[in-house]
Amino acid sequence: MTTPPAPATSVARPRKVLVLGAGVAGLAAALRLRDAGLDVIVLEARTRPGGRVETLRGFPNDLHAEAGAFFVNASHVVLRGYCTRFNIPLAPIPNDTAGMAVWFCHQSRVADSTTPAAGWPVTLNAAEQQAMAGGLGILGLWKLYLNAALEEVGKFPDFTDVPEALRRYDEVSVSQFFQQQGATAGAIELLGLGYFDLWGDGIEQVSALMVLRDLAISVLPPHVKMSGAAAAPPPAADPTAPPPPLAYTMADGNDSLPKAFAAHLAGCIRFERAVVKIEPGPAGVAVTCQSESGLERLEADYAICAMPFSTLRFVMIEPAMSPAKMTAIADLPNTSVCRVFLPLSSKQWSMSSGAGTSTLVEIDTASTDLRSQWLHNPTLVQPGPVGIIEAYAAGARARALAAMPADQRYAAAAADIARVFPGSGSPIATGVTKNWDDDPWARGGYCWFRPGDMQRFMPVLASPEGRVHFAGDHTSASPGWMEGALESGLRAAEEVIAAP
Repeated sequence: MTTPPAPATSVARPRKVLVLGAGVAGLAAALRLRDAGLDVIVLEARTRPGGRVETLRGFPNDLHAEAGAFFVNASHVVLRGYCTRFNIPLAPIPNDTAGMAVWFCHQSRVADSTTPAAGWPVTLNAAEQQAMAGGLGILGLWKLYLNAALEEVGKFPDFTDVPEALRRYDEVSVSQFFQQQGATAGAIELLGLGYFDLWGDGIEQVSALMVLRDLAISVLPPHVKMSGAAAAPPPAADPTAPPPPLAYTMADGNDSLPKAFAAHLAGCIRFERAVVKIEPGPAGVAVTCQSESGLERLEADYAICAMPFSTLRFVMIEPAMSPAKMTAIADLPNTSVCRVFLPLSSKQWSMSSGAGTSTLVEIDTASTDLRSQWLHNPTLVQPGPVGIIEAYAAGARARALAAMPADQRYAAAAADIARVFPGSGSPIATGVTKNWDDDPWARGGYCWFRPGDMQRFMPVLASPEGRVHFAGDHTSASPGWMEGALESGLRAAEEVIAAP
């Protein structure tokens, strides 16, 4: 595992650096700069650190849930390195979710992703039926239509400009990509359940290259549950030992990470400081922020802007940056995400065995075509029989859910849970909901790219503008992940440290 940089030798001339935003990208940048001996001030509009890493507490039995980032992939070595540095315990998410992952479409529930084609409520061609045979199920469709492209994209994992060989994937949507591969409408419907439809405005709107790169880097996002079979971990040294986990979450809540950063940056972070103006100059940067006491103007040698472009576009930048950068700031979209959390009396639901009997199985996850696109048990690794079930919607469905009053959101989520997990526990407390579009310091969830956007935006997302450098998961090869945010913060800090 790669451990994040430890304190380094101070640079020759102490510099003053303003870091705009105390999300994990800004925090990683600030700590790296301070460890290198620079004078750092972090400006954060919220009253807490973490940005879109936000843990919700106050549920029954001391349970917690994540309003934002949840997964720590086994491949996220920078993130896991910080957890080691800060002594943050990780809770492994079981690889084998057989019987716990559900797929729901056309009013039908399929409780095993390895179900052959005849068991799914869509029409498939002969090649697709054959691909799903032999216990492969949906994984067979992934292998049939994705493997060749993933191998090709995996050769260029960290590109900052789209390689010529990959541009054709950026010029089509995910849906168009599958059509080009020969997928039927039924197969595209199954492939779109869950992961692919949780980016941006769904598979018909998102650049195929964006999700192909994410899959190539992540191997398999952990919220694509396929009974642990879709992306087997590397063989263990001891073949009799259980395979290592593919994913984790922080045992005490993911806000453990920004809290640890903030503790190490005591005195450096100024909360409730909303940036309203950035003035780049040839010899320094001035930033004006709004605080309780009024406007405050600070000057520094450099600035690292770790704000999402969805909020940066409301900040005055004078003089303006390059036209390409200003266009990216104005046009890069963020995914609408609305989440509803319902505390239930039980984590279990009743699953028929097909022989007239049923067994109680712990709820894990479900990918659906309902308003609640993805149902998830964030308390799977937390002790006790009581649980929280999350209803997660993205894109247009998130906006439709967000348009409802809170009590209607809870009722809609409860109705979807009852359809997908019949026999699950009943709500035991008022739910909690988070609509990221309504958060004034986020204005959406993770960024996404429309067809052609990666070629337009990738060359300029992370590029410095004079003495203003940029961080944030949107500037990384892993948008939407804590790993990408941390990598971007370290990269921006190293740029400033190396600057003349």
